[in-house]
Amino acid sequence: MTSSQDAIAHLARTFHTRLRKLDGVPVAETWFRRGPLRFTVMAESLRVLFEVRGFTQAPMKFSLNHPDEFRRDATPIDMVGTTTVLAYSQLQNLTLLRPWLDKPYHRALIGALSIRPEEYVHFYQNGIDVAVLPENALPDLVTRLEAIVAALPAGGKESVIEGIAEMPTRLQALAPLFAEWSIADDEERARRLGHASQRRLRKLRDAVEPLMPEINTYLSSFRDRPLTPAAMQLADLAQGIAELRAAHSVRPR
Repeated sequence: MTSSQDAIAHLARTFHTRLRKLDGVPVAETWFRRGPLRFTVMAESLRVLFEVRGFTQAPMKFSLNHPDEFRRDATPIDMVGTTTVLAYSQLQNLTLLRPWLDKPYHRALIGALSIRPEEYVHFYQNGIDVAVLPENALPDLVTRLEAIVAALPAGGKESVIEGIAEMPTRLQALAPLFAEWSIADDEERARRLGHASQRRLRKLRDAVEPLMPEINTYLSSFRDRPLTPAAMQLADLAQGIAELRAAHSVRPR
């Protein structure tokens, strides 16, 4: 096993879960829950990837160490006082992020992650994506991420996805699926769907597929107007379902 696979095996034992198996062979992936948070851990050749889902209370989005592909024009904020890590945020989030980072406790939480140059953490409204070297993929990292989630701004009206109230009632019922399945990036979406169990995918399709005609009608109603954030997440969810349909239709009989 590689060092990344060894790290994931250690996490699986620590949190009393199992390595996912493909055709009976253990693969470098595991997942576990910690309260409302769901951790999915996967191995790359050189790093270990963490996906943390299960919260929607953060109105600000930012990255540590490296901006993600959607934030390449982000403004770096110096993190002097904890580590040499930089925080990256788009301009509209700076008014929320700067005061949050200025608090010593929050800066200490960021510093405790001990991020190295090859590593990064991306914070979204509904999750966290982390890439660390195998030696940093420790159980302590899980508890440190939990502490940061607990310290993010409290939920409230600002955490409600803009445009959700304008959606038809039946489509609003799909909102709990957005945090895990509404993925704009094609590669990330394919990876998430490809690693999910057949049971989870069936549950997802059962919830969304009957509403696909209504989803298409709603999205078409925008015509030349820009989609609301909620409509964009709905479109990403529908795209995933369309890809599952296509993959199923080309499977050999």
